Amino acid sequence: KSDAVQTQAKRGKVIITELFDVYRKEPPAKVLELQKKTNGTLEETVKDYIAGMTDPYAEQMFQRL
Repeated sequence: KSDAVQTQAKRGKVIITELFDVYRKEPPAKVLELQKKTNGTLEETVKDYIAGMTDPYAEQMFQRL
């Protein structure tokens, strides 16, 4: 429950939320390919795509937004 951990957790939540919102509105080709393979909803596919990201990759994608 340290301040540093709480700050990192809040930043992680912001990154995930922003990625989800952007990818849902404008899905990258990889998300659309995954959706075709899984026959899932766009929201499910975006969730799964983001869940499979490493922390550094998610941070990198967030910086590109």
